[in-house]
Amino acid sequence: MSQTQVLKNLPIIAVTLGDLYGIGGELSLKVAQALVQDKQARYQLRFYGDVITCDAEAQVLSLKSLQALARSHPHLISWLQTPAESSGKAAYLALESAVLDALAGKVIGVVTNPISKANWWKAGVPYSGHTEALEMLANREAPRVDSPWQADMFFAFQNFRLLLLTRHVPLQAVSTCLDLNQAKASVKALIHTLEETLAKATYRIALLGVNPHAGEIGGVEEAEILLPLQAWVHEQFPHVTMSLPQPADAFFRGFDAQTAKGFDAVVSPYHDQGLIPMKMLAGFEAVNVTIGLPFLRTSVSHGMASDIVGQGVANPRSLQAAIEDVWNVQKTTSKCLIRRV
Repeated sequence: MSQTQVLKNLPIIAVTLGDLYGIGGELSLKVAQALVQDKQARYQLRFYGDVITCDAEAQVLSLKSLQALARSHPHLISWLQTPAESSGKAAYLALESAVLDALAGKVIGVVTNPISKANWWKAGVPYSGHTEALEMLANREAPRVDSPWQADMFFAFQNFRLLLLTRHVPLQAVSTCLDLNQAKASVKALIHTLEETLAKATYRIALLGVNPHAGEIGGVEEAEILLPLQAWVHEQFPHVTMSLPQPADAFFRGFDAQTAKGFDAVVSPYHDQGLIPMKMLAGFEAVNVTIGLPFLRTSVSHGMASDIVGQGVANPRSLQAAIEDVWNVQKTTSKCLIRRV
C-alpha cells in the first residue's frame, strides 16, 4: 500500500475554528501546520467555520493558510466553510456541521475552539455555551427513547479528573441549579467514563462541598443534595467509594495532579471551585471533555484570549492536547467513553 493510500485511510477529527475574534483561527493554523510536518501522522483534521477569514489572518501572521495546506496535503487537511454573516453565527453553524458529521460517522470526534457567548446571543443563538448547544443537538439529531442525553463538563490533566455538577451559571444561581437527579446522572456518566478509561476494580471519588467548611457553619446544599448523592453512589455502585463533602480550600491544599490525593476523580458543585485549581495546575494542557453524549467532543480549556489576537503568540498546546485525546479515546475505547452512559 502506498503512503498516499495509508493517509487516505486515516481517521478524521473535526476541529471547529470557534469565534474568530479570538485565537481559535491562529491555534488552528498552527496545529494544521504541525500535522503536515508530522512524518507519522495518525489522523486527518477537517476544519469547520469561517475559513476565508481565518486564512486572511494567516497572511497577517505569516502562516500557511488552511486552504493552501489542504491543497498541498489533501489527505491530512480539509475544510468546510460555514456562512459568515457574523462571527457568532459562523461559530455556531460550524459546531452544528461538525456534530452532524460525527453522528454520521464521517469524523471520529469533535474538537472545539473557544466561542464568545455574547456573540452567540447577538447572532440569535440561544445557548450559554458549547455544552448546552451540544446537548440540544444530540437530543434533536439522535433522540433516545428512555431518557434525554445530558451533557456534562469533565476536565482532565494527568491524574486530576474533574466533573462539574453545574455549568456556566452565576454564583448566586448555583444553589437553585443543583439538582439531585441531575447530579446522579452526571456522576453515573463520570463512573462509566472512569470504567472505560481506567478499567480498575474499584474507584475513589472526592466530593467537594458547596459552603465554607462543607456546610459546618451554614448552608443546606450538603444535607439536601450532596449527602443523598453520596449515599446513592454507594448503593448503586458498590465498587465506587465517594467521600463525604469536603471543604474545597482544605482539599486542594498540597494537591498534586500526578497523585490527585489517591482519587480517580473530583466532583465540584460549581465552575470556578473546580476550574481554578485545574487551570493553575494544568496551564494550557488541561482538556475539556463532554461526557454523556452519543459522540465524542473535547475542547481547549481556555477562552478566546482576545487581548492577544493577531500577535502570533497564542499557545496551541491545549488544542493539540484536545485533538490527541480524541485520537486516544478512539484508539483505546472505541468511543465507549460516551456511548455507555
